[in-house]
Amino acid sequence: MDKNDDHIGQGDEDSTRTLHSIKPMYELGSTIGCYKLLSVLGEGGFGMVYLAEQQHPIKRLVALKVIKPGMDTKQVIARFETERQALAMLDHPHIARVFDAGATEAGRPYFAMEYVKGIPITEYCDKYKLCTQERLRLFIPLCQAIQHAHNKGIIHRDIKPSNALVMLHDEKPIPKIIDFGVAKALNQRLTERTLFTEQGQFIGTPEYMSPEQAELTGLDVDTRTDIYSLGVLLYELLTGCTPFDSEDLRSKGYGEMQRIICEQDPVKPSRKLTTLGGRLEDITKRRSATADQLLKSVRGDLDWIVMKCLDKDRTRRYETANGLAMDIERHLNSESVMARPPSKLYRFQKLVRRNKAAFAAVTVVAAALALAAAGWWLVSQRGARDQITSLAVKPLDDFSGDPNQAYLSDGMTEALCSALGNISGLRVPGRASVMRYKGGQKSIREMGQELNVDAIVEGSVQRAGNRMLITVQLVEVATDRHLWSTSFERDLGEFFKVQSEVALAIAAGVQVRLTPEDQARLARARRIDPRVAEACLLGAHHWSKFTEAGLTNAFRYFRQAIAIDPTYAPAHSGLSACYGVATGWLYAPAESVPPAKAEAQKAIDLDPTFAEGYGARGMLRFFDDWDWRGAESDLRRAIELNPNGSGNLDCYAGLLCALGRIEEALAEQRKSLALDPVSVAANHGLGIVHYYARRFDDAIAQ
Repeated sequence: MDKNDDHIGQGDEDSTRTLHSIKPMYELGSTIGCYKLLSVLGEGGFGMVYLAEQQHPIKRLVALKVIKPGMDTKQVIARFETERQALAMLDHPHIARVFDAGATEAGRPYFAMEYVKGIPITEYCDKYKLCTQERLRLFIPLCQAIQHAHNKGIIHRDIKPSNALVMLHDEKPIPKIIDFGVAKALNQRLTERTLFTEQGQFIGTPEYMSPEQAELTGLDVDTRTDIYSLGVLLYELLTGCTPFDSEDLRSKGYGEMQRIICEQDPVKPSRKLTTLGGRLEDITKRRSATADQLLKSVRGDLDWIVMKCLDKDRTRRYETANGLAMDIERHLNSESVMARPPSKLYRFQKLVRRNKAAFAAVTVVAAALALAAAGWWLVSQRGARDQITSLAVKPLDDFSGDPNQAYLSDGMTEALCSALGNISGLRVPGRASVMRYKGGQKSIREMGQELNVDAIVEGSVQRAGNRMLITVQLVEVATDRHLWSTSFERDLGEFFKVQSEVALAIAAGVQVRLTPEDQARLARARRIDPRVAEACLLGAHHWSKFTEAGLTNAFRYFRQAIAIDPTYAPAHSGLSACYGVATGWLYAPAESVPPAKAEAQKAIDLDPTFAEGYGARGMLRFFDDWDWRGAESDLRRAIELNPNGSGNLDCYAGLLCALGRIEEALAEQRKSLALDPVSVAANHGLGIVHYYARRFDDAIAQ
């Protein structure tokens, strides 16, 4: 363990002078690649950091970190390029950028990073005697920066004051997260199971290390380890000390240190302040407050926020860094925080605090209760107006670093559209409408307005082997406000199961009521063989190309999936869809229609609640058998099982048209258009219905 942290871009001259005692690995004035070494900035467990001047193609100062001897193993070097791609994805104003990476002549990897001339956030806050609120406002951008990294599938794992620097730009403090992902480059997989390097050193810093990092178990370290470390940093900003005393913790043997981190509960920040004795006076001065003022500012909300971050059980922490930032903003705005049960008394206290002038005039209990009741009525009315009843899925970003993996993010986009479409209380446009926004330049607000929805789900997918990290967040269209966010790390075999988990989480986030039928539909998803998941995703990806080569590949992949697991209904439905599209193109109807029917029937037999099976069979009965009654029965069942399936509504409207039930057809087609206002099929279908209704002007306009 190395107690001397890396201060990349350390700008304090007194601190810099103490670095003269560090013996550099390379002579100052020499060059590594195109970088001329000027001075030593710091030394950490994995490498030494130099202030260097980039010579070409442009001249600029950088912080160059060179991996120490002994850390330059073949495994590290082999994974270096992959890690550099991940680091290159980080583009956030509060994250120090990684410009370049390479290896010395001796083969030791190095990272060229943005030179941040700043000091640790704790030192900055103390130096300028920032009050509690000012510290919180400086802390929020760090949470947002960490969220950006998590959205890109990157976990920091070593958040601490020396990796959270504050620099001045036009006399305005700018916090920056540094050293992002350097330790991660030394790991074996997306979330490493071991905490030791080949040198037997910690990955992370003990005082800021989460329990799951400290344990040598099979538990994967996920993004919530950073939530814990952010909680420790916030604890230190508020109280001037870490939850566990640094000197005491480092004096213990590893076993005892592990026990403390994993089993011992820290005291609340406000309680910690009362135990500091003579140190409290200095701490309060550095926060421009008296002891009473500091205790009052920390006690309550901030206690709960910090302790939620530090929960030993990571499932009880904030799901995301954005969630933490939003709770701090709620506290600053005197709103109810999520970190404790929202009792009526607590919410009433917040209402009083936000409306001091109104409540100051109330001197009797009866009047206070009346105002409270009126306040609750207004809150409930506002909640009713703000309720989200429609949302769309923006095509998820692929951060796997491999263009050939794009089918995974496209597949998750389609899967989320389908899963959310199973919730009868939400209107969700289908895949065909949202995929036009893939890689586009339109903003969330523009997309939401065009699709006429209240909110947009956005996020990313990153794959490493058979593991995948999925991050999603919900953004309100009218305000661009982030309402909710979370992340899931799963095995590929749980691909179609996690879509239901995400849909349930979103439903809870927007407080939409799930009917028993909704719950049953979402509970249907199960874990499958990862090979089946991969084959089905590739089959759907190639099917959507509507080319001869694409269709040929789709046939092959769906057949592969069925060969591995003949009981998986979506694979049979996918194969039925292949035969349906191939009819009259690759096959004569006599060759393709019978197997299309057989596969659709097999899907229904395997899962009687699978809407796609009924939709496929209904279309075949309509277009190929002219079995009007059977087609209507199947299509109505498909719509019942998936109320947001606009494709089934389009087909049903066409069937009603053929039966001469024009007004019913018009109603169904309008439902489809309301669900998916930019759908070409829905708009075309409405024009056709108007034509058969002899409303020619409306048909032309449509």
